[in-house]
Amino acid sequence: VLILLANSFMALSYMMLTPTFPVYLEELGHPLNIVGVLAGAFTVTAMLIRPFIGNWLDISNRKMIYFAGQFITMVCMLSYLFVHSFGLLFALRLLHGIGIGITTSSANTIVTEFIPKQKMGEGLGYFGYSFVASSAVGPALGLYLIEQYGALALFVTAAGFVASGGMIGLFITYGKREKPSAMSDSGLSWKVSRLLEPRAFRPAAVSLLVGSAYYTTSAFVAMYAEEKQVDNIGIFFMIFALTLLLSRPVAGKLVDRKGYTAVFVPSALFIVMTMVILFFADTIWHFLMAAVFLSIGYGSAYNTMQTVAANETPSNRRGAAVSTFLVGSDLSILAGTAFGGIAAKHVGYSSMFLLAIIPVLCGLFIYLMTMKVGDMKKNLSERI
Repeated sequence: VLILLANSFMALSYMMLTPTFPVYLEELGHPLNIVGVLAGAFTVTAMLIRPFIGNWLDISNRKMIYFAGQFITMVCMLSYLFVHSFGLLFALRLLHGIGIGITTSSANTIVTEFIPKQKMGEGLGYFGYSFVASSAVGPALGLYLIEQYGALALFVTAAGFVASGGMIGLFITYGKREKPSAMSDSGLSWKVSRLLEPRAFRPAAVSLLVGSAYYTTSAFVAMYAEEKQVDNIGIFFMIFALTLLLSRPVAGKLVDRKGYTAVFVPSALFIVMTMVILFFADTIWHFLMAAVFLSIGYGSAYNTMQTVAANETPSNRRGAAVSTFLVGSDLSILAGTAFGGIAAKHVGYSSMFLLAIIPVLCGLFIYLMTMKVGDMKKNLSERI
């Protein structure tokens, strides 16, 4: 419960800045191309720092690493009030990305300490509530603060949420882990095999491919609705969040009881159906139906792959496994938005959604070819 609350405050602060930071940059007088660069710059360092953090989480004090990430994030949010030039803002965004990378990798690793392995899917499903709640509240709260009270209220409030999460994190009693016997074997290393966990490559790759369709949709569905002259598309995101709230714990329980394949395969097919619905969509009801299918499909698929990464890796490599998985998720954001932009430009929005089916089917193929044996062993072991 404590790590869920701490992560909820952190996620809330992040989501508050997602729609408002570009607005703040425009108020400072930066052109749109610079706004785009600054808004997305933090994702690069967040992704690059993950492998190193994963290794450190496995050999060092997780509480202090988590707190350090939150402290860096809080300082960056307050510093935005005093830094206005492009060069300094760019450097600050890169530092902010490091803070985000540390906190998200830490939280997702720490929570696996408290979830029994046989209930990992269900536990991670509940942990995902922090994302759902922040997505529902954060953007609206951020926009309200900057419009009514200005940037000072926005950044101070966001920093206050981060500080609250940091204080909660200090009250968590962490499990004792065996210290590495030799630095050369188990300690800090620059080797790829230490920074990244090979056993998490497959769920990370599948998450990248399947997640790209989700991020293509979330990035371009509003513009597609405008093209189709469909109003009130904001309801799409509300229905998505509500469905996610209801479906993730259920999907997690199914993963624990029925195995990975029983959940992932239908989830991938739900995403495929979403893309088909959007291809034919011309009313708000089509978009809302797509929101339900996408929420169930992506939420369940992500939860399943995260459970695979956590369960199929020894506890002393859990930090590296979680970080490796999150790198795949980070890449899905870049892949989805880049793919969507290129496809929309050349073939239009409707065909873009059909093309988004391809990476989903590729992810499903990789899963069936590389993970089916492991899933069968898991089910057999449970029956025995």
